[in-house]
Amino acid sequence: MRMARRIRRVVTSACVVLAILAVALWLGNRLVLIHENASPDRFDLGTVAAGSQVELSCRLLTSANKHPLDALYEALVRRMPGTWQPALGKWDPSRFRKKAPQVDLSALKPEIQLPAFVHLEKIDPQQRKDWYDNRPFFVLYLTIDTSRPADYSGRVQLRFVDREASLPIRLTVTNSQPGTARVLIVETPYSSDTTEHGSDLDAATKVLTSLSTRVDCVHELPNQLEVYDTILLAGGPLAILKDEEASRLRAFVTNGGRLVIACDAFFGGTVPNANRIVADFGLQVVNRDYAQTVTLTNIVPDGATSGVRCLNFWRPALIRVTDPAQARILALAPTLDGGFVADARLGDRGHVFLLAQSLWWYRLDAGKARSDNARLLHNMLVPEGH
Repeated sequence: MRMARRIRRVVTSACVVLAILAVALWLGNRLVLIHENASPDRFDLGTVAAGSQVELSCRLLTSANKHPLDALYEALVRRMPGTWQPALGKWDPSRFRKKAPQVDLSALKPEIQLPAFVHLEKIDPQQRKDWYDNRPFFVLYLTIDTSRPADYSGRVQLRFVDREASLPIRLTVTNSQPGTARVLIVETPYSSDTTEHGSDLDAATKVLTSLSTRVDCVHELPNQLEVYDTILLAGGPLAILKDEEASRLRAFVTNGGRLVIACDAFFGGTVPNANRIVADFGLQVVNRDYAQTVTLTNIVPDGATSGVRCLNFWRPALIRVTDPAQARILALAPTLDGGFVADARLGDRGHVFLLAQSLWWYRLDAGKARSDNARLLHNMLVPEGH
């Protein structure tokens, strides 16, 4: 009789422990917050002149991080005897959690918190089977308020159900200097598709900051181009360039503007559309990779190449001159049948530069690439006399 009561007590205690464990698992699966990533993981925009238009985009919830309860359970199981681990693995909390299903993206309503100097223009929910364990993620399109000089720092924070991510943003806004050139960058390097690591953009930010002028970084080519002295065109906007936009860019150059085009075969569509613009200026780009990497020192002396001794390219396309009266190669290929930097001048009027590197912001860090790519970019973006 006494033995039976002892057994009942043990069974009851075990049932209570299992019930508590079940409740803990249930609550843990629903209440614990999973910290996910952002892509890029930060934006350090350097120094920006007041009044500059700065557009950004970022992806949030860009990882398949384990639920904290799963990670804790797996850590405990690893400390158990090896013979126990197969049986304990059957009780892994992740086995009792449903996999992410396909969802109606239009119905997703994440919680978003923004610093006062950041404005949300658009949110684009997405879900891809081969990304992040099919969990939904969000692309945010943002603009920065640069109207008042000050130091700004804050975090964009997004939470969706039991997942959250944050994106640090920092910049310094200074007073604009009257009479300085105005520069347009299309498309903005501060993009969700540029890189996962914000540090990869630091060298480009350093170049843009060094211009000491208003620099607008935008997603799309604006309607008004005449307000700019220099335009850098690359990436998506170049790849999908419309006929009307190509005509406006040619007119921009004819009317005295300075146009820098960055293209290569790696970024599909950029070479054919670049050729549509520069054909009238005596230049043509070959739509295929010249090599995987190229380092060269055969550089023609010019204002654009001042201080440039060595250049490094990744998967460049070869540029050829079709009219030597208008255009010339500034950085010659080893085979001397073309080059990777070229320009065309329209007398005392406009100026076109061709750069055979669609990812113009890439390999600007002299410490990593051991080149003067950053100096070249700075020279091309600043018109003579500024």
